[in-house]
Amino acid sequence: REAACRRDVAAHSDVPRLDLDYEAMERDWRGEMRRTYAFLGRPLTPAIEARMQSYLDRAERQGFRRHSYRLEDFGLDEAEIHSRLDMMGIGRSPCPQ
Repeated sequence: REAACRRDVAAHSDVPRLDLDYEAMERDWRGEMRRTYAFLGRPLTPAIEARMQSYLDRAERQGFRRHSYRLEDFGLDEAEIHSRLDMMGIGRSPCPQ
């Protein structure tokens, strides 16, 4: 996967890319969506934001919980993950910039 990711990014280095951070989305989904829409050159209208909020409200009423897990639950270790990302030369991003 790591090699494929690097190969794909290198093959399409001319294509603009936007990285979305999960934690940033959890903290401020509206701000991240505004940033995403701006990147795409699309307007994020109040009506669209209202529909997004409506979806989140409905999901919460239906028992949706925020995604959460611990790395240890999957046999993972933060140091190992960062070591592998560093080894690939990509820091915290899933693929090289």
